[in-house]
Amino acid sequence: MDIANKLKQVYIMTPEKRQETKQTAKAIFSTTLPCAGAAITSFLAIRNMSKFNSGLAKDEVNITNKAMDQVLNDKTNLGKKGVKINNITEDMLKEHSEKETISDFLSPFVQIAKGKNACYRDGAEPINKNVVVINRQKAPLLGFHELGHAFNSNNSTFWKGMQKISGPLMGLAIVFAMLPAYTKESKPEDGKELTKLQKIKNEIRKKSPILAAASMLPTLAEEGKASIRGYKWAKETLNKDLSKKVAKTYAIAYTTYLSTALAFTTAGYISRRVKDSNKTEN
Repeated sequence: MDIANKLKQVYIMTPEKRQETKQTAKAIFSTTLPCAGAAITSFLAIRNMSKFNSGLAKDEVNITNKAMDQVLNDKTNLGKKGVKINNITEDMLKEHSEKETISDFLSPFVQIAKGKNACYRDGAEPINKNVVVINRQKAPLLGFHELGHAFNSNNSTFWKGMQKISGPLMGLAIVFAMLPAYTKESKPEDGKELTKLQKIKNEIRKKSPILAAASMLPTLAEEGKASIRGYKWAKETLNKDLSKKVAKTYAIAYTTYLSTALAFTTAGYISRRVKDSNKTEN
């Protein structure tokens, strides 16, 4: 084959290639729908959690913070393990406006400072080592859950392992969700059988929704365990009304992880159906 024919084969879009490209674009777009649903669910969950925290009276905020310190220093070994609670406030933001921007919404530090989130960090740097990061005045109800993460990390090799692999596996869940859109089922050529690699690829592609869901299990399990521990401590240290608010807050927060897992699973299923709805030959 001469150079001209090779270039023609590469650059000129055949009807088959045009159809495949069209199906790929449709499949990619189809993944945005469930992911958008998960994003909306997360946004509404954060707003509702903020309402529970902002609705606390000043004495309830103080009571909750004292209970949090009691869990840290008396009811668990976390204080002895070196766990600290860092109070992050809006005053620490260099620039702050009442109207939240997209960059503010995507910034964990800004969200924590505004009392819309909290986290447990166990990074390499001293400032991020074994620390619960929270706005004590605006989001005290979140503290017990984060102490649950700290307990998981400091007292259980299993749960610490779940924390470590949650992030990478969540990334893998995204890959499995998108895989069907960017690939197609391998078909055997006339008189030939599929290679072992082609069979493996087809099987992974077929099971991509299940694999996406499985990749989210460590996150779902560890987050759930942290909430169970946190609620148990809240019941032991807070009055019934406050402990109920803790339970409702954690239930709402957990929907963000469930909706994410469902979104990736659904995206993998829908993208495969859309991509294969008008199959092209290999």
